[in-house]
Amino acid sequence: MSFVPKQAYAPNADLYEEIVGDSTSYIAEKFLELTQPFPPDAIIHDNGCGGGQVIEKIMETQPPPTIQIEATDIDPTQIDNCTRAAAAAGWPARVTEMAAESLDFADNTFTHSFSNLLLFATRNTGVDASMEIYRTLKPGGIAVATWFSSIPHQEIVKEVHYELRGPDIPLPHGMPDAWYNSGYLRSVIEKGGFQPEKIQMFTVDTFCNIPDLRRWVTILWSYIGCPANGWAPADEERWDEAIRTVIRKLEESPAYESKDKGGILSMKVNRLRSQHRLLKHEMDGRLVFAPIDFSRAGLRIFDSATADGTWLRDLCNDIPNGIANKYVGIDIETSFVPERLEPWLEIENQSMQQHFREEWTNSFDLVHMRFGLAAATEWGPQKVVSNLATLVKPGGWIQLVEADWEDYAGCGPVLAELFTLFGEVFDKMGTGADYSQKLGDWMSENSLQNVETKTIPIRVGAKNPTAEFGRVGTEVICQAATSLTKIASTMISTSSSTEALHTLVPRLREELNSQGGLHRIKAVRRSSHLEHQQADASMASSATATGNHELREPKGSPWPHYALMGLHILLLAGPPFRYRRTVATLGTVTLIALCWRHPNFTSDFGAAQPFSIAWSTYLATLEKIVLLPPGATPETSFWRVDRPAREATAYAAYGLRKVWWALVLVFNMRGIRWNHQVKNVPAVPSADARSRARFCARRLVAAGYYLVMADLASQAAVRIFYTNEDSLRRGEVDSKYLTIWDERSFVWSFVRALTFAVQPYYMLQLQYTAFSIAAVATALSKPADWPPSFGVLSEATSVRAFWGSYWHQTLRLEDGIKQVWSRWIGGPNAEKSLFVRVTGCIFGTMGS
Repeated sequence: MSFVPKQAYAPNADLYEEIVGDSTSYIAEKFLELTQPFPPDAIIHDNGCGGGQVIEKIMETQPPPTIQIEATDIDPTQIDNCTRAAAAAGWPARVTEMAAESLDFADNTFTHSFSNLLLFATRNTGVDASMEIYRTLKPGGIAVATWFSSIPHQEIVKEVHYELRGPDIPLPHGMPDAWYNSGYLRSVIEKGGFQPEKIQMFTVDTFCNIPDLRRWVTILWSYIGCPANGWAPADEERWDEAIRTVIRKLEESPAYESKDKGGILSMKVNRLRSQHRLLKHEMDGRLVFAPIDFSRAGLRIFDSATADGTWLRDLCNDIPNGIANKYVGIDIETSFVPERLEPWLEIENQSMQQHFREEWTNSFDLVHMRFGLAAATEWGPQKVVSNLATLVKPGGWIQLVEADWEDYAGCGPVLAELFTLFGEVFDKMGTGADYSQKLGDWMSENSLQNVETKTIPIRVGAKNPTAEFGRVGTEVICQAATSLTKIASTMISTSSSTEALHTLVPRLREELNSQGGLHRIKAVRRSSHLEHQQADASMASSATATGNHELREPKGSPWPHYALMGLHILLLAGPPFRYRRTVATLGTVTLIALCWRHPNFTSDFGAAQPFSIAWSTYLATLEKIVLLPPGATPETSFWRVDRPAREATAYAAYGLRKVWWALVLVFNMRGIRWNHQVKNVPAVPSADARSRARFCARRLVAAGYYLVMADLASQAAVRIFYTNEDSLRRGEVDSKYLTIWDERSFVWSFVRALTFAVQPYYMLQLQYTAFSIAAVATALSKPADWPPSFGVLSEATSVRAFWGSYWHQTLRLEDGIKQVWSRWIGGPNAEKSLFVRVTGCIFGTMGS
């Protein structure tokens, strides 16, 4: 018989309900808000019904009396609890003991299936239960499955486990970390049979009321404190110490708010931090736009509506000498503020609509507030701005960041509808919807100078290229919309109909997930009225340094680039025809013109880089199609040396062999082992050429070296080119003004030039080596097809030798263009001299 500490509770359903508290009901309330009203013929499955919390929330929505509810659970105690609750309240529910992995219902039974905090607790990591949900759901029905994206108390249990037991004792059985990732829950649902495109992921805040913290922690430790290999006598001896440690860590957690003997365990802080990360990402990583010299120690920084102080902590981490400054925050809600703060941080329970203490007047170098003015219903936004202005010291700065509810550009119809509703509500609350537009004028009335306003588009949903931030943006806006519709439905009359308000959040979520949207914010900064000449100078300097931070919204499309490559492949893989050269020329010129006219289709450098260097491929392929002698075709002019001459003439148009021939012709820029191979290509070492294994092994070692050197070169470039020498902050140097010249000395100029040069060298080497390993390892090509991409540097003793022998030689023009130049100006000498000079100019310009 296994050992159990005498203090441990014996697990049962009632104790489990104490652990989860009312979080189950709160989550049910939130996901029911996301669904449409129940129709009269609804047949609902409450899967893992527990004590009936989900059914209770369903009945609070006042559904039609004709709905049917089937409630199932595997635990007899929960079945008894739910049966009693249903009988007492008169719910239209039948309660049955049944495992979620083997439901006794027929296929296509339910219109709705709710599995609240269930799947993790079922066999086969929830997949079997997911398959049963899919089987019993009617076509077109709605299934909802939920699980925690964060369990702060489980992480605390892990910490206490390591503190008391050490790293050698296996962890308690808890939720695997994979379940914290929303993608894992999605994968479980997909494995159950649901189509990926019909699955939507949502995140809601939740909390757990804890009446008695000591009892709750004791139950928690009894449930999930047991190590994987079982309790030990030492656990009984140190039981009280474990309980005290868990309580202490919970009370220190920003997710916990103490109240009497218990408190509230909340996940809201996580959402606030996710929102902060989204805004910082969309603001190009910058928290402050004011030109403050953060290299100085002893700065005083103030943040209004600070919540748990996330903005202040992040700023402290971002700037030099961060902890040498003083940070002060205020908020009317301090439940998420830890009881023990860092020595450099102070958070006060105060409203922005109260006069500040006298010692704060004219004492802060930076005063900041984000998204606070909408709540200024008592004083109004203008008076709050005046109140904050009293805190700014002479020469200091104030920065306010607020939402713009009147700019609908880039918004879909539902998002525009939401902004209109915000405007109506704010107008009737007295703050007005245009307060962000007036910030500059209000600051001027308070003798603040040097105004600058930045409009920053926040990309939400599908419009954000980073999926994580797109989801965060969707959740933030949908949660705001949920609160707003409640206000508009119960407290403030608006022009929106009841039906429009009831369906706004589901419609908004669908629009953001499918097409995304833009939510613009305005960041307004001003300096105090004294020392304005010095501030003006700083402002001018900052304008030069930060003028290239805002990226233009992409308006182009990558499709002309795809079409350009596709056109060349189609022409080469297809049959010869009379006007192929004409089609190639006109098609290429037209598509290049489209690319040139609308070049900005992405702000992601990684996505744009392949297209930015593809011009060499386009030119070389166009030459192979167009600049051939009269009567010649690509099929009669180009072939692999180990294949019959004019091999492509025997291939069927658009057959696999001709398509492969065309692809290799396009991407084998140097014509390796083709009849048109360029000169001076280094040979593959004979030992490598004979053995695929030896070739791949040597190239793997080389790839590791190139990866390390490429990373070192990139880090050096960040430090040398993109770091402000005064503030030592990255990202403050405008890339439009980069130069290899350094005023300090010729040596520093050489270092800058060398850094600039080695970056593409190592990146090209790394990419080429990786492709060679993949191609040879999969037998798509032979080792001989992948000679070194560069020659021997010691032999590059002239410009001609450098470009002709050393460099990678993919940026080359072949005999076709040389022959055209020769025919135009006459004579072989003209061909040689002009070709060398013109191609050098072209490649030097394009390569730069």
